[in-house]
Amino acid sequence: MNRKLATAGLALCLILSGCASGNIYTDAPPRPSAIDDMAAEPVDLTGLGRQSNSRGDDFYQEAVTEDCVVTINWVTNNGDTKSVYRVGRFQAPKDAAQPSIR
Repeated sequence: MNRKLATAGLALCLILSGCASGNIYTDAPPRPSAIDDMAAEPVDLTGLGRQSNSRGDDFYQEAVTEDCVVTINWVTNNGDTKSVYRVGRFQAPKDAAQPSIR
């Protein structure tokens, strides 16, 4: 009984893997990516970002980016109170093709 079950399981695996295989190689030239199109444009990370998954409208985190400095604030009381959570510096990429995290 166990031998029949093992044989049936092996056959099922071979059938499923055979159906999933296909020709992954093509002669077509690679398509340019969106990053290739943006590579010539300078990157500007200046701005304000707000937490999108906050559990309430009157408290959330915001990130302010200016001159390669990121400040993250806790915002409460519908924006009346802001407390600094973290401040950090980063090296901004020169263009979109350069990775921003190292």
